[in-house]
Amino acid sequence: MGRERGAEDGHQAWSAEKALRYSLFSLAAVVCGVGLYTLSLKKMVVVYLSGLLLIAGVVLPDWEFFERDMSQWTSPRAATQPPLRLRSFRSL
Repeated sequence: MGRERGAEDGHQAWSAEKALRYSLFSLAAVVCGVGLYTLSLKKMVVVYLSGLLLIAGVVLPDWEFFERDMSQWTSPRAATQPPLRLRSFRSL
């Protein structure tokens, strides 16, 4: 018995949300640790902003969307298209 496509999409969205929540809580713990260790608000802000940029670059993007040719990024992808598979470096 196969699972429906909608159930898989919901599971992927839930796991992405879970990863974002975990990374933000981890960032908050790191920022608090840096603040307690250095007693510097300036360093806390720098760690917080750099952590947010790192999280935004790794967790948030829809990498399957960007795996297409760059000229197709401005056009929406149909929901019926199969998901793209990442190419391995060995095949390049």
